[in-house]
Amino acid sequence: MRLELRNCIMVSRIKNKQSVCIPAGLDSRSYSCVRSLSKQGIHTILASIEAEVAAGASRFCDEQIQIPSPKQNILAYRDALLDIASRRDVETILPVRPHDAYLFARYNDLFDPHVSLTTPSSDLLETVTDRLQLAAAAESADVAVPHTRLVTDVDDWSPELIVKSRFNLLVVLQSGLDFAAGTLN
Repeated sequence: MRLELRNCIMVSRIKNKQSVCIPAGLDSRSYSCVRSLSKQGIHTILASIEAEVAAGASRFCDEQIQIPSPKQNILAYRDALLDIASRRDVETILPVRPHDAYLFARYNDLFDPHVSLTTPSSDLLETVTDRLQLAAAAESADVAVPHTRLVTDVDDWSPELIVKSRFNLLVVLQSGLDFAAGTLN
């Protein structure tokens, strides 16, 4: 059964079923989730910005809902996922796409009354995506860490050094989330 989202209001509801929402892109990650969950007897809801994605065409996909693009309007995307989360049958939303983890961490207070999420806190996301903070956390846990310092702290450039960015791509996405404007830059 395929359902459509019209102005973020459900046309029909599935009652008394355990369901999981899987936000989908054009990649194959969501298909693996849909197939695996469906084989366990879990009702799968594919939330996609595209009307047609490969995972939605799968026999394992029980329901597909078209939602706004997070790149065009992150708040409309959040609200569409909140509408899905508020359904009685939905147990969780999987953070399949990189920006989902940041969105759920940032708005955990909105999602928490409705679904159980498997995303870390904003503080933990910041620690693991900032290589300097990550190195400090590893050192405090007695985990071996290469000598790590800021480029501005290097005085002697004569030995060979490996230079890496302090932040990884996910933090770039996080800083690109303009929640006030509702955009993902």
